[in-house]
Amino acid sequence: DLGGAAVAPRLRCFDMENAGNRVGETRLLLFPGMLQRVRDAQLGKNTAGFISGYRGSPLGGYDQALVKAEREAEAARKAAEAERAAVFRAAADKALANIHFDYDKAEIKESDRAILQSIADFMKAYPTARVEIAGNCDERGTNEYNLALGNKRAAAALAYLKTLGVDEARFSTISYGKEKPLCTEANEACWNQNRRDEFRLR
Repeated sequence: DLGGAAVAPRLRCFDMENAGNRVGETRLLLFPGMLQRVRDAQLGKNTAGFISGYRGSPLGGYDQALVKAEREAEAARKAAEAERAAVFRAAADKALANIHFDYDKAEIKESDRAILQSIADFMKAYPTARVEIAGNCDERGTNEYNLALGNKRAAAALAYLKTLGVDEARFSTISYGKEKPLCTEANEACWNQNRRDEFRLR
């Protein structure tokens, strides 16, 4: 009970300290002299309240300023979201590098452990990230054999990432066998590029 029973303009309270975000839309019947009591009751004693009325109220001229503040707050929110997304994508692009395998092997190379550590660090820094591990092979061998080998390579990376403390439920695995080569030349340098695991956000 704010006291008094007389009728005054119908008003709305807003919090301008939060760039126009509404803290309430309760409509009250007030005396203009009760303004401070409304601020205290609706917004708290330390909050600077902004009261805007309907058209025809002495305070109605502030409506445009309120709308502008709300639009600016929404634009700032969207800009912040876009910046966070860009930072996330940049971190993913840096961390999610390919690892490679010896011919007909699925063991993790010593030289690739630092890459897997970076992937684990990225996953820990971004707990909502989900990653697909795709095993790939060079062109030698049958389709069936290479699909099975690609599965082993993806599983090997997943097993190693588990040892680094990342929940396996955040990963999925797939094998493309020899279906998606990065290089099509028939030489060892090219085949080495194709014997790989790829890591992609999903």
